[in-house]
Amino acid sequence: MRTFIAIEIGEHVRRELASFQKELRDTGAQVRWVRPETMHLTLAFLGETPEPGLAHVRAAMELSAEGSPALHLDVSGAGTFGSSRSPRVVWAGLSGDVVGLQALQGRLAEVLRSDGFETEDRPFSPHITLGRIRGKRNLDEMIKRIDAAADHPFGTIEATALTLFKSDLRPEGALHTPIYHAHLSCPP
Repeated sequence: MRTFIAIEIGEHVRRELASFQKELRDTGAQVRWVRPETMHLTLAFLGETPEPGLAHVRAAMELSAEGSPALHLDVSGAGTFGSSRSPRVVWAGLSGDVVGLQALQGRLAEVLRSDGFETEDRPFSPHITLGRIRGKRNLDEMIKRIDAAADHPFGTIEATALTLFKSDLRPEGALHTPIYHAHLSCPP
């Protein structure tokens, strides 16, 4: 099954991000938008994971979460990944306890690698993906709106658990089903 580990975001943040997506969608830019109900903060994408490997993933999540405090993360600002001439991804940024988040993600990646899972080698860049850019039509107008939202607040995430998701790819978009939670063990 296709899996990833993430931090879930609350309904208020989802609504705010969906409202911002609508503003960007109104530009007519060619973007495949992430459905608000599937928005999350990815810590590790595992890809195809055999059923027997799930026990190792759960153990890695527990070990990584153990001793980690809850995280207070502010969702604010927006930007794009990729070059300025050819951006690929529209995202919302994070501030707050980003150092704690990076430490948690680093522990998780290290434990997963020691169990034989492949994780990304590039540095972790905490963000929430809003959409994937598919073409150049009306891109300049959308980028202006993204730039204008550089400091816009979208809400707060109180991260208290890691969630293992199963991801089923469908024509209308991925369906993400939570299958395991590892709770962060220390109070904020």
